Amino acid sequence: MFTKKTKMMFLVLFLGVLFFTVKFNAADLLSYSPAFPW
Repeated sequence: MFTKKTKMMFLVLFLGVLFFTVKFNAADLLSYSPAFPW
């Protein structure tokens, strides 16, 4: 059913979504944290 290419595509898509979620959450946490002036 699933080819190797399809699995790789889903993996890349999943990692991309995960990466952006972590990135935006980290940016929000940093912007609200008093320890980081920026």
